[in-house]
Amino acid sequence: MNIICLFFPAFISLYIDLNIENMNKDNKYLNVVVKYFIYSFLNATIINTIIYLISSEKYRAYSNSIFTHDFTLKYSYLALVIAIVLPYIIKIITSTIKINIEIKDKKNDKKNN
Repeated sequence: MNIICLFFPAFISLYIDLNIENMNKDNKYLNVVVKYFIYSFLNATIINTIIYLISSEKYRAYSNSIFTHDFTLKYSYLALVIAIVLPYIIKIITSTIKINIEIKDKKNDKKNN
């Protein structure tokens, strides 16, 4: 159950992300796999942070014993919400924030002057 809870939300996020980009032919398989792992990491990190902040028992690491039926349902519902919302948040952030990096070589600047 815990493997489904950890890896399935990334499929949902990836599906929504590819639909936002209109499934361009430019999506290479490596790019899709990298996006899947990024979404898997982000979904798990966000959900585990929320669970850690909300829960009364602070779990340091998850074991199979805490994945009861009730916990798995709550985790899955929270994961579904995060998995649906996260691609839209990332799209908004990437469309509004642009970062340009310019590197100048000091040696060439001294020779030109």
